[in-house]
Amino acid sequence: MKLRSSLQLTLAVLKPDLMTNPARLQSVKEKILKEKFWILRWSILHWQRKDAELFYQEHRGKFFIQRLTSFMSRAKLSHPDSIRGMYGVTDTRNATHGSDSVKTAEKEMKFFFPDFDSTNWMKNHADEFENGKVAFDEQLQIHKVELKK
Repeated sequence: MKLRSSLQLTLAVLKPDLMTNPARLQSVKEKILKEKFWILRWSILHWQRKDAELFYQEHRGKFFIQRLTSFMSRAKLSHPDSIRGMYGVTDTRNATHGSDSVKTAEKEMKFFFPDFDSTNWMKNHADEFENGKVAFDEQLQIHKVELKK
């Protein structure tokens, strides 16, 4: 089996600060596409507090303010063209969430998209994506394998 070291699946969450601002949301979507990221699934969720607590349960009781503050400062200084650097407002209103590892991505993708099987997707579609046989579906707002003509 061919190793795919260059292709990884991850989760990116656009937080309410972006979702409630159509112009900024469009700008972020354009940046994602410009940077050649592929969008495989897209969903708008209206979370209740219990949903957020469940998603972030591993961090319950931890103190993150200093770390988040320094991370935001680093993003604005070291990566000003990143989505976090461009759209983060404060330490906790950082506009996005991204998985911090492949293992975390797998868990987080299952949280938001329980029907998505990343192992199956990699087996059946990774080659087509790596070889550029994909197109962006404007209506669905996701990348799809191009149909053979």
